[in-house]
Order: sequence, then structure tokens, then C-alpha cells
Amino acid sequence: MRPVQGDYFGTMKLPLVAGRSLAPEDDERAAPVAVVNQRFARDFFPDESPLGHRIAFPDHAPVGTPATWMTIVGVASDVKANALDEPDSRSVYLPYSQRQAAWQRFGDLVVRTSGDPAALAGAVREAVLSVDKTLPLAGVTTHQARLSEASAQSRFNALALLAFGAVALFLALQGLFAILAFGVEQRRREIGLRMALGARAEDVLRLVVGLGLGLTAGGLLAGTLLSLALGRLVAGLLYEVQPTDPGVLGGTLVAFTVTAIVACGLPALRAARTDPARALRAE
Repeated sequence: MRPVQGDYFGTMKLPLVAGRSLAPEDDERAAPVAVVNQRFARDFFPDESPLGHRIAFPDHAPVGTPATWMTIVGVASDVKANALDEPDSRSVYLPYSQRQAAWQRFGDLVVRTSGDPAALAGAVREAVLSVDKTLPLAGVTTHQARLSEASAQSRFNALALLAFGAVALFLALQGLFAILAFGVEQRRREIGLRMALGARAEDVLRLVVGLGLGLTAGGLLAGTLLSLALGRLVAGLLYEVQPTDPGVLGGTLVAFTVTAIVACGLPALRAARTDPARALRAE
């Protein structure tokens, strides 16, 4: 249950997908109403609109009193209310004024401003205290700060994985370069003989790059199969991305392919510049 008051949905930029918002007229004298979120609507009204249906919370009614039945007047979008990596729970937004006795002990004041929100904190504090000097004000912060705090662990995980990935990519680049450079050196006489018999520099480039891309293709195939098999182990570190997401896998394959071409470039250019006479004479 989320009791709200004022233009809460407009202030939080929380769109309604059906029905209407809670209005100032929805006070203690009006019929009880509620706005539910999309998950609530999907779970309890999968084949019909929830608008016009009535709901109640018998477990939350005071002892000896009947439950209050509320008419659903709107459906709001789901939000990340619990954690950024968890789906929204079933939620019901209630007019604060219709349940004021049960919720008057606590609450949050949300203010939207076009300027720096931190600069407005003092003015908001003074405005609240001008209404009631005994109200305790704690946890005054910005929405961006709360989002940053909630995503701190996810950002750390992402940066750690990015660092490990960068190191792995560098090692792969270095290893492929070393293997190709060694292979070119071992085949220097062969390359010189090919060029002496009429092979062009483009043919040598194609030969060396093809060798590197062949090694890369084997590595990409093995890596893709391993990622599909072990992806579920890192699923908890991913945010709104599946371990088998085609876009992510495709982008990774393209990145490694481009890296492989870069790694093949220098050995291939060195091989293409081989002097046939010098290579044969060295042998």
C-alpha cells in the first residue's frame, strides 16, 4: 500500500496507462478509491480491465471493523520501488486523506524543481516547519542521490567486470599478435619464396590475416559456447539484460573480430614488406 497526496504521479513523472489519477476530491467524504500498478492488474485481472473493480485489505483493517472496499480508478506504470534489479511488487496507491488515521505518523514530501534541488532544501525545510515546528525532518536528499546510492553496488560490479574484460581483451590482443609474429618469423623463407614466385603484398596480407582470423574464429566459437553454458552464473550481476541477449553477444563478437584484425595488422604488414632476396639469402 502506498498512500499518496497531491500531484504525486505528476511530480514523480509516473505515467498512468489507464483510468485517472487520484484527485483532491478523493478525501474522507468521498467514496474510497485506489490506483493499482501494472503488475497488480496483470496478476489479478489478466483478461479484463481492473477499472471499476473493488478491492480491500481485510488483514489491515482495525480489529472489530469491516474492511474498506475501494474502487480501482486508474492503473499506473510499474516502478523500481524495491531495488533496481528487482521487478516492482503488487502496489496499490491510496489517497492519503482517506486513510490519514493509519498513516499520519510518517511520510515523505516529494518536491520537483527546475533548478538545483539541493539549493531548494532550506526553503522546503522552512516551509514545513512553518506549518508545524514539531515535525521531525530527516533524510533530506535528492532523488538522484537516492538512485546513486541504490545503484552503487551495481556500478561497482559493472566497473569490476569492465576492468577484467579490458585486461582479458588486452591479453587476447597481445597473445594473438605474439603468435602471428612468431608464425611470420618461422615462415619468412616461405613468404620470401612465395613473393619471389610472383605473390603480391596483398596476397601475403591475406595469408597472415586469414591465419589470425582462423584462430580468432575458433576462440569466438569456444567463447560463445562457454558463455551460453555459464551465463546463468552471472545473471545476478546483469541489469535488464539476459545472459543470452543477441545484441550483447553480437556486439561482443564484432568487438573481438575488430580487435583480432588490429592484432593481425602489424605482423601482416611486416610479412608483406619481406624482401624475397634477403629472406632466401638468410636461409
